[in-house]
Amino acid sequence: MRATVSDIARITGLSVGTISRALDTTGRYRINKETRQRVRDVAKSVGYRPNLIGRALVAGSTKQVALVSRAPFTEYYTQLASRFATYVARDGYHVVSNLAEQLVGQEGLPDLLAQDWLFSVDGFLLCDPSRWRDEFIQHAIDLQIPVVGLGAVGWSGADSVRLDIHTPSIDLLEHVISYGRKAIVMVTDEGSYAESRGDAFRTVMSAHNLEARIRKIEHHDRASGRQAALDEIAEFGPPEMFFCVNDAVAIGCACGIAEAGLRVPEDVGIAGCDGIEASEFLPCPLTTIVQPYSEACAKAWEFLKSRIDGYDGPHREVTLGARLALRKSTAFQRAV
Repeated sequence: MRATVSDIARITGLSVGTISRALDTTGRYRINKETRQRVRDVAKSVGYRPNLIGRALVAGSTKQVALVSRAPFTEYYTQLASRFATYVARDGYHVVSNLAEQLVGQEGLPDLLAQDWLFSVDGFLLCDPSRWRDEFIQHAIDLQIPVVGLGAVGWSGADSVRLDIHTPSIDLLEHVISYGRKAIVMVTDEGSYAESRGDAFRTVMSAHNLEARIRKIEHHDRASGRQAALDEIAEFGPPEMFFCVNDAVAIGCACGIAEAGLRVPEDVGIAGCDGIEASEFLPCPLTTIVQPYSEACAKAWEFLKSRIDGYDGPHREVTLGARLALRKSTAFQRAV
């Protein structure tokens, strides 16, 4: 039989209330250190596991928040989730990731609805989702569950932490052009081209009367970047620069360039976006736009926690700037 709080109380001779407070991990209760340790030792010896469902029913809170993203196990979103989880844990909460956007529509899987998993969380952080974004927000609003958005696009219907990658994208492109590199190809999907990175690319190329050439991809991964570079070089010859939608695609581009017998940055430059850890530790370190991970996650949790605690004021939005990191992959010789 599964051990209960009552079993621990009987063994220790303490009240059920004292046992519950000693096992609490939020720090809300003042319990003698020796008593707390004694209770936990007994709980471990009898194999006690807390009934999280029962605890949530009593407290009216699951102490869980969901992080919803396009691809939760890619480098960018795992870095984001790691920083967010750090702030969340300080307040006794846990982060769960949701795969709804990846699983929806796959053959053999049941229909997934936002309300199916929203019931199990106290709030959620929405990171750059596309197809399901509006549905998630609306379901959360209908269920009166707090939601905060985080990404390059703001949300009018919820608190939002917006990341400005437009300004450093312009700075990057102007820097590249100043070195005489004018044949620039953006490697991106349709959705991202319509957002801030694509807008910066179109703006700068138009200002210099240059062709805003794009190489479209479907997925934001290394394989897509590698193939995009190989296809572009085979069809049109090497450009002077690949401006990639993210670092994973840029790393793939570097592989494609090498397979084509070309060098970075001597023959072709590369830049990415997001500032994932791997970007700095490549044989040719990658120029990228570094996202303000810690600051963004701290602010997102501040907004979400206040909503969970009952704040019902107007929607708030803050914009945080990303940082351009110039590295060897764009270390060009200035044109004479």
